[in-house]
Amino acid sequence: MSGEISRVYLVTREIPGTSGKVVASVVTHRLISMVTTVATLVFGTAMLLREGQTNTILFNLSLLSAIITVIFLGFLILLCIKETWAMKIVNGILGFVEFLSRGRWKLAKIREDAHKAARIFHESMKQIGRTPKILAESVLLFVLSWVASVSVPYFVFLAIGFPVDWSAILVTSTIVSAIKSIPIGVPFEVGLPEIVMTTLYGLVSPAATTQIAATVTVLIRILTLWLRFFMGFMAQQWLEYKAIRTPVMRTEGQKSLKSGS
Repeated sequence: MSGEISRVYLVTREIPGTSGKVVASVVTHRLISMVTTVATLVFGTAMLLREGQTNTILFNLSLLSAIITVIFLGFLILLCIKETWAMKIVNGILGFVEFLSRGRWKLAKIREDAHKAARIFHESMKQIGRTPKILAESVLLFVLSWVASVSVPYFVFLAIGFPVDWSAILVTSTIVSAIKSIPIGVPFEVGLPEIVMTTLYGLVSPAATTQIAATVTVLIRILTLWLRFFMGFMAQQWLEYKAIRTPVMRTEGQKSLKSGS
């Protein structure tokens, strides 16, 4: 959720007054991601079962991940459809905050803005539903991104001389994606994902030792986590520089206009 909140904040800061539309875009992306996750788990597990390679642990993890994802997917779809439910959740959260503050925090203005954003969000979701071409393009781009993402562990295994079936890669990659959403470990997603990845890679590749599975995990994390982190850090610094620089440029422009007049 922190990633979605950050994206909404950054886009809204760049283009004020678009919070509802930005949230609709982010939620749509999350819905596409969940549907892809469930479809990948089902398809990958079916392939493993057909090949007779699925052990009990891997099958149970796949089943559990699929069930939890479907539950959250259904809940999110209901929130997108039922505007009154979204309003009740907003009121409940703000009411809880007011209760904790013992009435010291007056959130009437925040509640009004939140209700306005919720209405814009639902209107934006309806608008997205009325543009199937753009939605189809978004799904296609997401699928291409997902294929590129799951290709990383496949080629890492090939690079060290331990080829693994695509079905195993699909299942393990999807389970790891679900595990990474659990807020456990130190920052930068470090901790639990590495343990899960090392364990799963040892299960799907019996010939691989614990050392090899750990090596594959480290190489994959360098490409999928740390490379993205440093690129994202530089992009974030550029955005912050623009945010600081823009008011200065506006002030200088206003001064030059006054002096010219």
